[in-house]
Amino acid sequence: MNLFEQQQTQKALSRGLVSGIFIMGGVGAVMAPGAHAQAAKGVLPEGLATQGARLNGVLMAGAGALFAAGVLGKWPAYALAASLIPVTAIGHRFWEKEGQARRGEMIQVVKNLALLGAVLYVAGEK
Repeated sequence: MNLFEQQQTQKALSRGLVSGIFIMGGVGAVMAPGAHAQAAKGVLPEGLATQGARLNGVLMAGAGALFAAGVLGKWPAYALAASLIPVTAIGHRFWEKEGQARRGEMIQVVKNLALLGAVLYVAGEK
């Protein structure tokens, strides 16, 4: 296997590994949006929170699958990156928590930032 083939294989593997959490989380949000809507309680109206959770789930699952397949260039990566911002800001409001709950939400924020970096890095690879 030459260097180009190795790089292509590594990029495809990276896309597949990074996209898994988006696909699983997206399908989960579509099928059972309650927990996601609950996380948005106090920020969004209840009906909007539920529909927003489902819509975001469709976006994450669809863009995650396209990202994994390497379809549509960098657009799926940009959609995933854009979806992480409101999800993180609305769903992981660590500043409203205390103790272990605060720490748990902060871990989720850092995880989402790592995912953001991973998606952008893999999408930027030539």
